[in-house]
Amino acid sequence: MHPKTNAAFPTRVAGSNNYKFVVFQQPLPATDFERAEDMAADGIGQARRAIELLRELPGNLVKPFEPTLTILRRSVDKRRILNDSFRENAAAVLHRLEHTNANDQISSQIEVISRDLRDALDTSHRVTDLLEAERDIGWHRRIGRE
Repeated sequence: MHPKTNAAFPTRVAGSNNYKFVVFQQPLPATDFERAEDMAADGIGQARRAIELLRELPGNLVKPFEPTLTILRRSVDKRRILNDSFRENAAAVLHRLEHTNANDQISSQIEVISRDLRDALDTSHRVTDLLEAERDIGWHRRIGRE
C-alpha cells in the first residue's frame, strides 16, 4: 500500500474485537496456621463438653481423679488450653479413663468423653506447635532479637 496513507497499517482497533476472560477458581483451603484461633476455640469447646459429660458419671468413678479434674476445669473455665498444665492434666484424666472398669452404658459415655478430651489435647499441641514454629522462624529471620 501507499506509504503516505498507512492503509495497510491501521492505527485503531475496533472495540468489538476485545474479549474478556473470567477465570473462576475454588478458594484455597485455609492452612492450619490461618485457622489457629478457630482450632483453639474448637479445642476449648471439646474440653468443655468432655468435662460436662464427666460430671454426669457416677461419683465413685470420678472421685479418684477429682483433683486433676478440678485443675482441668479451671483451665477450661479460663479458656486456657495452650499450656503444659492443661496438657498434663488432660493426659492424666485420659489415662485414668482408659483404666476405668464400667458397664456398657458408662463405657460408651467414657468413649465419647475420651474422644473429646483427646481431640482437645491434640488441638492444644497442634496450635502450640504452630505458634512456636512462627516464633522460631521469626528468630531465624532476626525478628524480635537485637
